[in-house]
Amino acid sequence: MEKNKYYLIGFVNQFFTPYLNLGVLDIETASFYWIFNKDIENITNKTNGVNGIIPFKDKIIIGYQSSPTLFVIYNKDFTIYSYFEVKEVSNLHSFCLYKDKLLTVASGFDEIVEIELDNEFNLKSFSTWWKHPSNKKKEDIYHINSICVYNDDIYISCFGHKPFTKVEDSTRKGQIINISNNKVIVDNLHHPHTVYSIDGELFYCESATSTLKSVRGKSISLTGYTRGISHDSDHIFIGSSGKRLRSRTQGTFNIGWGENYNEARSYIYIIDKNNLQTTKKIELSKYGNEIFEISPFNYPIPEWAIENQQDQIFYFEKRIEELVRKIDKLDSINKSQIVPYQMKEFIKKIKRFLLSLYPIKYIWFNLIKSKKKS
Repeated sequence: MEKNKYYLIGFVNQFFTPYLNLGVLDIETASFYWIFNKDIENITNKTNGVNGIIPFKDKIIIGYQSSPTLFVIYNKDFTIYSYFEVKEVSNLHSFCLYKDKLLTVASGFDEIVEIELDNEFNLKSFSTWWKHPSNKKKEDIYHINSICVYNDDIYISCFGHKPFTKVEDSTRKGQIINISNNKVIVDNLHHPHTVYSIDGELFYCESATSTLKSVRGKSISLTGYTRGISHDSDHIFIGSSGKRLRSRTQGTFNIGWGENYNEARSYIYIIDKNNLQTTKKIELSKYGNEIFEISPFNYPIPEWAIENQQDQIFYFEKRIEELVRKIDKLDSINKSQIVPYQMKEFIKKIKRFLLSLYPIKYIWFNLIKSKKKS
């Protein structure tokens, strides 16, 4: 496999800055460029993230975190070639190509769905290709979240049976499964993600333990919530996300969130294939907190993406300004004695998000505050 200079990065849960969820990272210079085609705003009300990226023939297919699920087929310059929405693909998580079939994970139903396109890349049909045998409902019970081809079989990662009534219930239920023969390959995992084949070996992220592992027993300890893998001839690239403010599994606030520098930061780790040591890490915190996808991009960065960076920064700042206004309103509510203690703590944590997560936000937040005082 050849070396790549550019990689597409997909962020998820970009609730503060929707539409800004896909970009190109220059691995050599650590420069990042948003890929934001404004036509997306005319297609859907909101895209909070990118849960799937796959090169397909001479196009790039992006699966968005939206409802219904949006599929956009881009040309190599990221002009839109076609698009479609499929509500039956609930909560899309990753793609793979298997014997010319385009497969995607519908996490919301614990299913693998085959997407068939016509010669013009329009949706021709879709069908359930596989469903978790223990899930008889249209629900997210096992939380399947990634898929890949390895030795001509299909492998998935999943969290394990829900609901999790206690934190410890979710810690060791995760599995890597060969769904071609319904055989569990690895179990007792804590939040596995991103099954991925590298040079004839199957790797995966055990996200909640901040590690990259292989089914042969290799293990690399990093920081953060590991998720998203890619590689070239010499290196492995791993995404590391910051801890969420609020746990989706428990519905509770993460203790200490935002107080530890690395807990609220996102990085791309670059690992030497030969010795499995970190050679470099690139911080992407000021762009997004949760990395989901990393994919090689073998084309030049579109000129408009480079030229429009100031516009994207302006959009970013406007979104933060809106958020600051909302926080100011919450501040006034927070002074009321009728507000529950937990809500007050939530507001404090949101403010901590602004002050500690992104350096640009810290400066901008204080700039607004100083303007209001003057």
